[in-house]
Amino acid sequence: SSGINAEYGACCETGGVLDTWWVDDTRLFAANASGNLQILNFTDKGLSLESTIPVSDSILLAVDGAEDVIVTSETNGRVFLLSKDQEVVSSVKLHGAQGWGSEVWGLALNPHNHSVVFTGGDDCLLKCHDFRSGNAVFVSKHHEMGVCCISPDPSSEHHMLSGSYDETVLHWDMRSMRQPLQSCKLGGGVWRIKRNQENTHILVAGMHSGFHILDLEKLQINKTFTEHGSL
Repeated sequence: SSGINAEYGACCETGGVLDTWWVDDTRLFAANASGNLQILNFTDKGLSLESTIPVSDSILLAVDGAEDVIVTSETNGRVFLLSKDQEVVSSVKLHGAQGWGSEVWGLALNPHNHSVVFTGGDDCLLKCHDFRSGNAVFVSKHHEMGVCCISPDPSSEHHMLSGSYDETVLHWDMRSMRQPLQSCKLGGGVWRIKRNQENTHILVAGMHSGFHILDLEKLQINKTFTEHGSL
């Protein structure tokens, strides 16, 4: 009904893919269920596997990066930092109580400081960790269920969005993490958040309530799509 048509382009057999990070228009990193990061290339000849980077014995859940660093997370609570040469240079357990790990569903590199990473876990915690100092910048317990996605504001070093199984998108000022600036209840778990290029709206993938376009200034729903009829 939207008038937008999608065509099948190419296929490359990999392990189960939990998340991807696009480096540019032709290259992406995929976090997979085998504990590997895989680099895929798009060319005129199709889609091809460039290389496989072993990272963990556990399932990788999320991946993000920049020109000089890559971060990825796993099911046992750990987050890994990789260099631009694709070598694991550091890892830290950020989620889960002593003796057990918690899935790190949400992961985002700070676009304003590549030594800092934001994480969200099945333990309901939203964290900010500085790899350089090894210290936690903040820990928030505001979400009532697991934190699935995090979106730092590329235009402002102090602002960030988070989404959770508790069905809310929260807008934060990281200078004061006691309470979010804004919140929006979506009626279903918030799985992923993607910003448009103008940074005026976000597309939210909900687990039970469909896809939503939210106005960022008011953090209100503009449009909802539920025709796919599934999670």
